[in-house]
Formats: sequence, structure tokens, C-alpha cells
Amino acid sequence: MKTQQSMLVLDSVLTVLEPLVLLSLRHGISYVELAEQLKVVFLAQAIADSQRTGAKQTDSALSLSTGLQRRDVQQLRVHAQQATRPQNLHHTVPAEVIGRWLGDGYPDNLPYSGEGLDVSFEKLVRSISKDKHPRSVLDELLRIQVVSFDEDLQTVTLSRKAFLPDEQSDAIQHLFRRTLSDHLLASVHNISTDQQPKFLEQAVFAHGLSAQSSAILHA
Repeated sequence: MKTQQSMLVLDSVLTVLEPLVLLSLRHGISYVELAEQLKVVFLAQAIADSQRTGAKQTDSALSLSTGLQRRDVQQLRVHAQQATRPQNLHHTVPAEVIGRWLGDGYPDNLPYSGEGLDVSFEKLVRSISKDKHPRSVLDELLRIQVVSFDEDLQTVTLSRKAFLPDEQSDAIQHLFRRTLSDHLLASVHNISTDQQPKFLEQAVFAHGLSAQSSAILHA
């Protein structure tokens, strides 16, 4: 029997899933396909949480916690364990770099590096992370076609068309996955664990915006 808290969480999860289900429907992904893949997701997260808490990871224990049949646990364990391998910041840092580039209003063309410059691509990356080499971040942004790089001029150019609603764009799908999942993970951490520190989350609400102000914000 579910507790009141469990029912509240279930209601929240279903609400969050609504736009994701809509996205699935618009791209021909059926309930059966999604449900089958969710088995791996459930098992992967159960394994990860068991590793964190030191709980048992036997087939029986995982079957009990996830509601999956033991045969499903046995068949999907390898795929689930691969999905629980720690993720590095290889994808997160590039997304944050683009976010700051756009948010701080830097010009679309930036020199890759340079002493005495107020802003460069290298300085921008270093302001986000000291652990990731700027060239590695540039390579990832080039891969997902968010920027271009002029080898002769040593300039990095932001491709704004990559952020238009193009459903086929690797860049827009990449940013969708990373930013939304990171936001949700921060929320889950804050409301479901006692671990400190909590992650900062903010939303901005405004009333009485004029049509002109809304247009400026949209741009």
C-alpha cells in the first residue's frame, strides 16, 4: 500500500512526464517501446542508489525494489550497469559555456585566446571549469555543430541557428538532454535526500510584463 508521500511523488512524476510523453508521441514512440526501455532505467537507477547506500544488489533485492521480474533483472543487468557508470563533465561544461556566452551577451565571434583581452573562448571556458581543457570543450562544441572555428584567424564563432527549434539538430537535442536532466537531478537531490549541501535552484516570476518587454526577453 502506497503512503500519502509516495502518492504525492507519483503525481509529481506523472506531471513531469506529460511533456516527455507528448514529445514521444510526436516522434512515433509508443507506450510499449517506452515502457520496455524504462525497465533499463528503473534497474540502472536502483543499482546506482544501492551502490550509494550500500544496499544489496542481488537479483531478488533489485526485483523487489523496482517491481521488475527476476528474469528481467537478470537479462537487463549488464545494460543497466553500463548506464550507471559515472558521467564526467564532458557534456555539461560545453552546455554551461554556451549558456554563459549567450547570457552575458558576448559577441558571436571570440578569439580563441589572447593575453590582455577582456574575453576569449579560453577565458570563457576557464570561468566555467578549471578541469576541462578549452580545446576539448571546443572539439565537443564543434562536434555538435554549435560553433565553428577558423584555424587561420584562431576565432570561435557561435552558430545561433543551432538554437532555433530544429527537431533534427544534434545540438538542440544535446542541450535538451543535458540541461533538463541536470535540473531534474538537482531537484530530486534537494527533495529526496538529507545530503548536504543542497543545490541552488531558482525560478523567476514576473507579472505585468508588456508585449515589448516579452519580445525583448524572447530575443
